[in-house]
Amino acid sequence: MPFPDSAFDAAWSIWTLEHVPNPEMALNEMRRVVKSNGYVLLQPAWNTDPWLPRGLRKRPYGELGWRDRLTKFSIPLRELHWYRAFYLRQVRVIRSLVYHIGRAPVRLRFTSTTPSYEESSWESDADSTSSLDRHETLLWFTSRGDRCLNCSESALLLRRGNACPAGLVIQVHK
Repeated sequence: MPFPDSAFDAAWSIWTLEHVPNPEMALNEMRRVVKSNGYVLLQPAWNTDPWLPRGLRKRPYGELGWRDRLTKFSIPLRELHWYRAFYLRQVRVIRSLVYHIGRAPVRLRFTSTTPSYEESSWESDADSTSSLDRHETLLWFTSRGDRCLNCSESALLLRRGNACPAGLVIQVHK
């Protein structure tokens, strides 16, 4: 961004970060331009599914290749709360342990997706280029000494939904 370091009291991104191909670079820039003890508000579409750009949830099986058919078949299972909670909890616990053992700034773990810019978009956020997780984003900030003002790490570890508000309010400490 064409702004000097520590130029702003706050920065925010609402429903945009998932459309940035390199969200870690965007977060670095936001931290750079925000003053120490300033705030960063983030509310992207968290955990966008990799099948959104291909419209697999809504497209008929007849239009799909065998890999997409298998993915489409697995979507109802992969969208179940217990499946996501089991999978996400394991990943989050491991990532938290790695951070707490190393105590060094972590890289932002996100999934790159191939966006769909077709006029007849099948799904909302089909044009997203990355999928971010709240816990991973919180780890990224806390590993740099920042603090989340509206949630706790333990709440993010355990639940996907109501444990923490949709957005993160981060106080930057440089």
